[in-house]
Amino acid sequence: MFDKRLPAGWKLSLSTKFEPSVSGAQATKIMYVTLPYAQASTPWAQALIRFNKLFSDGLEQVCQTVLFNKGVKFPSDGCCHHFANYLIFGMKKQAYLDRDFKEWYDQLPFVEILSFSELTVRWGDIIQHTHMGKLIHSMVYVGDSRYISRHGNTYIYFQSLEATKLSYPSDSSRIIRLLPEFYSTELEFKLCYSSAT
Repeated sequence: MFDKRLPAGWKLSLSTKFEPSVSGAQATKIMYVTLPYAQASTPWAQALIRFNKLFSDGLEQVCQTVLFNKGVKFPSDGCCHHFANYLIFGMKKQAYLDRDFKEWYDQLPFVEILSFSELTVRWGDIIQHTHMGKLIHSMVYVGDSRYISRHGNTYIYFQSLEATKLSYPSDSSRIIRLLPEFYSTELEFKLCYSSAT
């Protein structure tokens, strides 16, 4: 059985930040990840940097997503898949697809696709919920039975697996796992990957 905690030396802490809203103060969970200096060269060090930039600068500042409409590019906030791709693959520029994102993930040459099991999920895995064969949600496992994801193009949440399934009813889940040789790489987003990529 895999250790479901954070990688050795990492510390995950959640603090509560209150944001004004129409109905009064709304509590938002903010994540901070720390890594001892001695561990700075670990394979997931780049992911740590991306996590911290995400929460200090905001997704729109660190990840540019565009929507194509009749050949014209329009800036977009991005969705749950873009969010997961930025965190784990380091994709700073992405686009919306005119097809199911599942097809896009299925042809990635730098991942392995596994059946989901809570016993084998690892920190940094992208977990995807599907319904009737169609991809409906992507999230990232961050340890201690917590998953982080963006709901559509709105808020970022930390949730349990059960809570994500309430938000996104599904009939199947799977793991998208980055291959070890790509851990420290910032991968380029492409609409299509050839087998020679």
